[in-house]
Amino acid sequence: FGYDPSGADDEDDEDDDDARRTRREAAAAIARDRDAVCDELASRLLDVARCHLRLARGGSLAAGGRIVGKDGKRRDAWVPARVDAASARACVSACDAALSMRRTRAGYYLRGKARTQLCQFRAAEDDLRTALATRETSVGGESNPVGDVASEREVKLALRALKAAA
Repeated sequence: FGYDPSGADDEDDEDDDDARRTRREAAAAIARDRDAVCDELASRLLDVARCHLRLARGGSLAAGGRIVGKDGKRRDAWVPARVDAASARACVSACDAALSMRRTRAGYYLRGKARTQLCQFRAAEDDLRTALATRETSVGGESNPVGDVASEREVKLALRALKAAA
C-alpha cells in the first residue's frame, strides 16, 4: 500500500536481504530444535512402551523368566493378572503417541507385540508387517539411539509367535 519498489534505495534492499537471511536461519534452527525434541520424546515414549510391555507379560518372557531389579531381587511378584491387559493397552497408547511423531520400526514392533497380547491379531499382524517393511533412517544425519531399532529377526519371530497365538 503505497510502497514503490522502483523508488527504494539499494541500502534498504541489502537490509531486507540480511533480515530475510536472518529469518531463514532462525527458522532452520527452530526446525532442527523441533526435530530433536520430537526424536527425544518419541524415544522416551518407546521406553515407556517397553516398560509397559514387560509388565504386560508379567516377566514370563523376559530374560531369565522374571523381572529382576538392580539389587538382584525379583520385581515381578507384585504384578497382578489384571495389570497385564492394562499394561498392554498402555503400551499401545505410548506407541501410538510415538508413531504420531516418528514412524519407526521399533514403534510398530512394540505395538504389534502388545496387540498380540490383547488378542487383536489382525491389527498386530498389520503392525508387525509394517515393522518388517519399515527401513530405519536417520533424521538430521544422526543415527538412531541404541535400542530404538527392532531387528528384522525379532520382528519375524514376533510374527511367528502371533500366528501361533492366533
